[in-house]
Amino acid sequence: MSVRLYMSPVRRGLEAAKANFIPGLLLQILAMGLLLSYYFYPPAREFFTSISEFKSRCGLPFPFISTAIFGAALPFALQFLQKDATKHEKTRHLPVLLLYWGYKGVEVELLYRAQAWVFGDGNTFSVILPKVLFDQLIYCPVWAVPTMVMFYCWKDCDFSLSRMWAKIRPNFIKNQVIPIQIPSWLVWLPAVAIIYCLPTPLQLPMQNIVLCLWVLLLVFLSKSHRD
Repeated sequence: MSVRLYMSPVRRGLEAAKANFIPGLLLQILAMGLLLSYYFYPPAREFFTSISEFKSRCGLPFPFISTAIFGAALPFALQFLQKDATKHEKTRHLPVLLLYWGYKGVEVELLYRAQAWVFGDGNTFSVILPKVLFDQLIYCPVWAVPTMVMFYCWKDCDFSLSRMWAKIRPNFIKNQVIPIQIPSWLVWLPAVAIIYCLPTPLQLPMQNIVLCLWVLLLVFLSKSHRD
């Protein structure tokens, strides 16, 4: 049994956040670079505009397919580049991962549309702040992170609900959710502020870029907390 189990949930979360500080920082720099290129580099703005137009023509199939690629297919492929083959995802898990992240893409797209309807579609502080607060203080800790942890635990139990329930039942919030939520804020608090600076049609494509790294971190954190 790992010594991690004897640490407090907050300490485990802070330890994970500290360990992933550099990847998280690099990710924020990348996201900020993309944001600045959209507003100050005309060729990049034209490229992003073409993505926005293509996304509008496709409708909800776009967030389903793009998020399945960035949330499942790319992390799955990157894991196969690791030297330790025992850490690779099982190939038979991939179809379920694709379906799960495709669904999450549609969910997040609808979240962004709903927030644009409630709070507005501009990039002023009064518009961005409530979106960030709702995203990170309500949507993520109440719904997104707990359900994501449950899904990955279910997957690691070979999709056995009884085995998953046995694993998560004791102190689920304390032992499973809190240690994931803390490093989640490291990645997503700055990222969503950047995401909400973009027009609504471009928010999901930016979210997909951040998501790819976050899924890799989630896989690592979830497994390390259960070891």
